[in-house]
Amino acid sequence: MRKKEYNVSVVIPNYNGEKFIAQAIECILAQNVSSLIELIIVDDASTDNSVNLIEEKIRDITWAKLVSLKINVGRSKARNLGVAVSKYSLILFLDNDDLLPSDYIKNLLNLANITKLIEIVIAGQKNYFLDGEYGLRGPLEIHDSSLESILLGKFFVPTGFMISKNIFEELEGFDALLHEREDWDFASKLCIAGYSIIASDMPVWVRLHQNNNSKNHERFISATLKVHERLATYFKITGDKKMHAKLCSYTASQIARRPVKLALRFCGLKIAFKALFIDIRVSIGQSIFFTIARLLIRMTIRNKNT
Repeated sequence: MRKKEYNVSVVIPNYNGEKFIAQAIECILAQNVSSLIELIIVDDASTDNSVNLIEEKIRDITWAKLVSLKINVGRSKARNLGVAVSKYSLILFLDNDDLLPSDYIKNLLNLANITKLIEIVIAGQKNYFLDGEYGLRGPLEIHDSSLESILLGKFFVPTGFMISKNIFEELEGFDALLHEREDWDFASKLCIAGYSIIASDMPVWVRLHQNNNSKNHERFISATLKVHERLATYFKITGDKKMHAKLCSYTASQIARRPVKLALRFCGLKIAFKALFIDIRVSIGQSIFFTIARLLIRMTIRNKNT
């Protein structure tokens, strides 16, 4: 049976990405795929030289276009606007500082044909690398795409995922008011609506650098609590006390990574103290681990010397 050819619109939101955007565009230009590709870059009112770099990069590419926003609206709304002007039935998202291997789109489309689940979201794996160390690929983060894992925020990543445009619009896209945790919120909406997430074995190369959004502690905690409240309400309505308890633990563990002063300000005593307890427990665990590691190293050295 002949495989169906699907066409893909790639949406890249950009804000002050002059250091990275050229590489993101190049990785799309290098895709080894027979399907038609449309590249849409939404510049979110950048104040650096991004727009000039993008215009220069796509000047002779007829299937690429730049949407320049006059007012900064945030990456969630920028993605939504990119989808709104797209013309193909499949949407692939890529962040401006991340990269895809050259056979990424081809692999995802093949998976869609094999599973016959093209209407359902397809996501890759996260593979971290440090800014400036382009040869570093790893460690590979293998995702558990179970419903529980997704609802508890442990799976989904917005960069490198493919979705039917119809489904994206049905769920009204990303929450434009969320500038963090929009991936967790959207994946949860997919699950609650009854859609599944298929995990491919292809890596998405996620760049780690000093300007990563998740380092804004206040915004991260605020967004985490907003999504937490939505899911908590859902679990209360469905009567799933077990999942509600797991959700509270997950939220506390996320907040535990942030400054305690902010946790108290945003979360109240109950969640903040739970977060603090998790933070202490993790710190003790790490301390024990490193103590044992040091003892093992000393024993190994001692044995070699005897």
